[in-house]
Amino acid sequence: MGLWMCWAVLTVAYQGLVKMRIGDLQRPDRALEWTQTCTFKDSQDHQPYLMDPFMNEQVCWDSEFYLSISAVGYDDPLVRSTPVKNGATSRLSLNYAFFPVYPLFMRLFYFPLRWLGWNSIPAATLAGVAVSLLGTPLALLGLYDLVRHMGEDEDTAIRVIWYLLIFPAGFFLAMVYSEGLFTGLVFMALALLRRRQWVWAGLLAALATLTRPVGGLIILPLAWAWWQDKTPEMLKQTGRIRWRAILSTWMVLLPGLVILAWKFSDWGGAFESVEQTFFGRKLLDIAVSMQNWEHAWQSMWGGSPATTVFYGLEFGALALAVCASIWLWRREPSLAVYGLLLILVAFFSAVPQGLPRYVLPVPAIYIMLARLGKNPVFERAWSMASLLLFALQALLFAFDFWVG
Repeated sequence: MGLWMCWAVLTVAYQGLVKMRIGDLQRPDRALEWTQTCTFKDSQDHQPYLMDPFMNEQVCWDSEFYLSISAVGYDDPLVRSTPVKNGATSRLSLNYAFFPVYPLFMRLFYFPLRWLGWNSIPAATLAGVAVSLLGTPLALLGLYDLVRHMGEDEDTAIRVIWYLLIFPAGFFLAMVYSEGLFTGLVFMALALLRRRQWVWAGLLAALATLTRPVGGLIILPLAWAWWQDKTPEMLKQTGRIRWRAILSTWMVLLPGLVILAWKFSDWGGAFESVEQTFFGRKLLDIAVSMQNWEHAWQSMWGGSPATTVFYGLEFGALALAVCASIWLWRREPSLAVYGLLLILVAFFSAVPQGLPRYVLPVPAIYIMLARLGKNPVFERAWSMASLLLFALQALLFAFDFWVG
């Protein structure tokens, strides 16, 4: 807990400190073609949720939508909309591209702050940071417990959570983004599943499915544990054994039922429309994804230095996550397959960006690094490299540059 508190304070303070010291960066951000048109000093002047000075270093890009949903709701007139073919509706708010659980949890803090007299945007901002920071210790405790139950010693378990905190995209765990809450729900659900606490594992997994689009993949480790316990045979028994088997079966099905209910609701239809129309994302669009990733690979070697660094981190995160999941395959196949599927969905979403952030919930990464970290040279080298990249990414985010 002390490690988490120090990390939280230092991360938030660092972003404010560098902004005070540097003043501004040379604009625009030349990492990608589209970032060169929307990262000027006045580029966010038409987005009020990103303009309030309170904790502004922790707010950028997608933060706008979470702040809007928590404060007003999905149909907020202050947020941009996009034309879609959706029945009688000609335009939909971009808010519909974001799942509801994170902004819903933000409201637990937002309304009390409003009652105390806070203005709307500062209240929503503080609420978002609070939910992210409270989700992070869930991730740390869940990952620690998961690793300990895998037979690792105390030192290795501490390294696992340390490597999560200092991962190059780990600063997102303290921003107004859903990563902190989502990673916390996933890792704690996996830890509770290892203890066969089916009710809590199922409930947290169901919440995860409505926090990020890839949340439904957690059904895989649930189903794997259900099968390992020989639950089909237990369902044929009588008494408490049968009732426990029925309960575990429902907990495995719960996340799937939740995501299906969402998908076939008006919210789910609006989500798909906005994702495809405005953000250009589509589930398992293999042909377009391969074409775009090929272009990204070429841009990494032939583009500007900023583009090289940006895509270098993208491909580096991809390689690390894939290698770690393969490494974990023989020891923990359900976690390995879960990680690989998460990577697969992110990779084939048609847009070649965001992988350092999307692989944050892949437990294999931190488990493999912690095992390698038993070598003191690797431990110090990785910590230094990861922290330097962490600082770079957190700095860029504070100045509203694109970091995926």
